[in-house]
Amino acid sequence: MGVAAGRVDVLFDRLTDVAVTSKRVEAEMIALIAEFDERRLYLQHACSSMFAYCLRELNLSESVAGNSIQLARASRRFPRLLEELAEDRIHASGLRALVPILTEDNVEALLT
Repeated sequence: MGVAAGRVDVLFDRLTDVAVTSKRVEAEMIALIAEFDERRLYLQHACSSMFAYCLRELNLSESVAGNSIQLARASRRFPRLLEELAEDRIHASGLRALVPILTEDNVEALLT
């Protein structure tokens, strides 16, 4: 195998590792937002809402902030959501589509 081919393999492996890691980091961020929101810690930073905190302090876009907060709040009710996201068994966009219809009775079936 040539040097160029070896370099491509390293890049491929690294990109794959980063993609997997990003899912875990996304799940962790949503878990932290859930805790921050539940404890209303955004008030200590002169923000009137979790949304305002995400925009001003975390520099998230409006759509990312809104989606993250929606998933964070749902994850407090259904902790398995974060596990599924962290393990890359479902994408955040898929979870957002499920959140409005999730109930105690259907969560396991819908996530399976």
